[in-house]
Amino acid sequence: MLINRTIILLAAAIFLIFDVYDLASAGGTTTENNSNVDFQQTQPKDSQSPIAEILSINNNSSQIASRCSPAIYGDRVVWEIIRNEGSNNDIYMYNVSTSKETQITTSGKANYPAIYEDKVVWTDYRNENNHIYMYNLSAERETQITTNESIKSGPEIYGDRIIWIDDRNGKQDIYVYNISTTKETQITTNGSASEYGSPAIYGDRIVWQDERDGNSDIYMYNLSTEKETRITINESSQEDPAIYGNRIVWTDYRNSKESSTFYMNSNSDIYMYDLSTSTETQITSNKSNQFRPEIYGDRIVWVDERNSDKSGEFYMNSNSDIYMYDLSTSTEIQITTNELDQDFPFLYSDRIVWMDSRNLSDIYMYNITNSKEIPITTNQSSQISEINVDISMSWNPDSAVPLDNATFAISGPDETYIGNGSDWTKFNASAGTYMINYEPVNGYETPVFETKNLTAGNKITFSGNYSLKKRSADSIDFGDGYILLIKQIDPANNETLMEIKLDERTVNEMRVKKHDIVMFYKISYSVNESGKPSWLDIIIEDISQDSDGNYINICITPPHLKFAIGGPNPFKKLRITSIPEGANILLDGEYIGKTPKETKITDLRTYLICLELEGYERWEQKSEVQASNKSEVQVEALLTEKQPIPTTITSPASESRYINISSIPEGAEILIDGRYIGRTPAQIPIENINEHSLCLKKEGYNDYKDDFFLSGENKKEMKYELQPIPTSLTPSKQEKITPTLTEEEGPNFLTIPALLALICGYLILRKK
Repeated sequence: MLINRTIILLAAAIFLIFDVYDLASAGGTTTENNSNVDFQQTQPKDSQSPIAEILSINNNSSQIASRCSPAIYGDRVVWEIIRNEGSNNDIYMYNVSTSKETQITTSGKANYPAIYEDKVVWTDYRNENNHIYMYNLSAERETQITTNESIKSGPEIYGDRIIWIDDRNGKQDIYVYNISTTKETQITTNGSASEYGSPAIYGDRIVWQDERDGNSDIYMYNLSTEKETRITINESSQEDPAIYGNRIVWTDYRNSKESSTFYMNSNSDIYMYDLSTSTETQITSNKSNQFRPEIYGDRIVWVDERNSDKSGEFYMNSNSDIYMYDLSTSTEIQITTNELDQDFPFLYSDRIVWMDSRNLSDIYMYNITNSKEIPITTNQSSQISEINVDISMSWNPDSAVPLDNATFAISGPDETYIGNGSDWTKFNASAGTYMINYEPVNGYETPVFETKNLTAGNKITFSGNYSLKKRSADSIDFGDGYILLIKQIDPANNETLMEIKLDERTVNEMRVKKHDIVMFYKISYSVNESGKPSWLDIIIEDISQDSDGNYINICITPPHLKFAIGGPNPFKKLRITSIPEGANILLDGEYIGKTPKETKITDLRTYLICLELEGYERWEQKSEVQASNKSEVQVEALLTEKQPIPTTITSPASESRYINISSIPEGAEILIDGRYIGRTPAQIPIENINEHSLCLKKEGYNDYKDDFFLSGENKKEMKYELQPIPTSLTPSKQEKITPTLTEEEGPNFLTIPALLALICGYLILRKK
């Protein structure tokens, strides 16, 4: 059983304790509507085309890797390894009996591993799509399990069944896939499966964390009887379910003063339910946090913070340990005693594996039978030498040519690697000199070969761009109605005839020599860019011939501006979510809807995103939307509930006085003397009998204001009914309501006041 991706990355990042370093990448920009255009032809200054140029990134720092999400079955331990600050993730496996480590995936986008017998499953983000994959260790064969374009998380496997959380219907549901029958089945339909906890499976039973009742509860589904059962009914939150046989364990917050918020300031415990006896049992009672339980047979393991000085504070110096409880002997055992963090335990038979921070981030194992602890991985070995290849295609209309057609060969000191596609990585490469040769792709200019030297613990990156050969009658769409048309190519004189059109009208026509630069100068008159000049350099890099005729190679600078032949302007999808949902979204101050919300962004730049929700603090973040982003940019916000400010008015009176405030509807914000106290209904202590001001606020209702005081009373009941704001007078933030008059209403509305004014004026003049 696994938890959500955000928590895993957060914990892993803190375990590493290194500075974040992001390589700057060029952002996409769209041209604005404008009315002025000017062209100048100049000679280049020995400049090389940024598009055709082979780029390299040399990282001289050690490639320290973070290992997390361990799972175990028999002698096999699997985990996720995170490199390059989360941008490169793969699944690895270690065989305890053979002491052999095996890399399972090479996509660099794999996470959430789970294992059963000889089958490993995980989620994979290759090709910018999120899918469930499986690898058969015996057959050495990888299989893509899902094809639906949705977000999947938390895969688990038992026997021939794979389960996961899927949001294909807009909200999270549980799905199961039968490997034997290749049949996929939707288990839940109400969309309330929590995205912050993974489901678990044993035999025919599936358990998961469900939020249909307003709080997190544990539910179970029996595949044989097709019956769903609610396991927990307590009003607090129950999370992180695991199952073995008839026993279900989970994290429970019923003894906590505050509800679950990433384990902050809470007192979570481990509980168990026995399906055979219908009895619930509290396993832990320590006042610190116990969470993320796993169960196998009579043994339950979990993460425990009883030895921490800062329980639940996002794992910072929390000294979390692994504990175990044996149901057969009713004994509790502390498994780890190291002063650093141990987290994400997984249990199989007499073996426990977990993520350990004592060597930054490694996987450790404990054998219950012989009481022996061993490291499965060591970060000394994670200073890995890498070879990366990044391939792109310029001027590829509607991705007509798949990047898989682009193949290459890298020759090195030990062997030659053959690869293809947009993103290729080779780990554990030997130090030495490597040379890459790109194979031709029909219709494209082939990148030139290059040689690089790889040193131990570092990486080299080859970035080759296949540039589409432009021929006579081809056009390039600059957006906003501007088109560059290639009219004639003359290799004999090393020149080409080009024409610029604006809305089908010829703006300029020019003959350009090889290596000449055409300066495309514009003045923008859009609202945001008024009066701002913009320019493009159009460089003719080559004029040549091949078997298909004459062609030219064109480079456009600045290099971050990318256009497509006959294609649309670049855009990205911006998806904004929040916990809880329903927050108002302000994008650069403009209301665009409520969370969750997906919107199309064509102006690629940095945006200020603000979220507002009644009862919660305002949330703000700047988010950069650029061409180098994936097709969808995700922004996730965890909103902080407003904390009540207690009334601190003091008085010599020793007796306790308080007021009970309730409202219809409930949930109104309570402000006493201008200070936020809480939400209705509430019991509020009042220290003196002075007069106080009261204000109740709720979205969609008029504010209620009143003054009160306690005159010799120790208790006062205050009940109020809020009046809704008339919808006809309250325009929503999504639309502006403009009052209109019918033909019948117009004359009456305007004529009567005008007539009264004339009469009054006449009487005043006559009196004078």
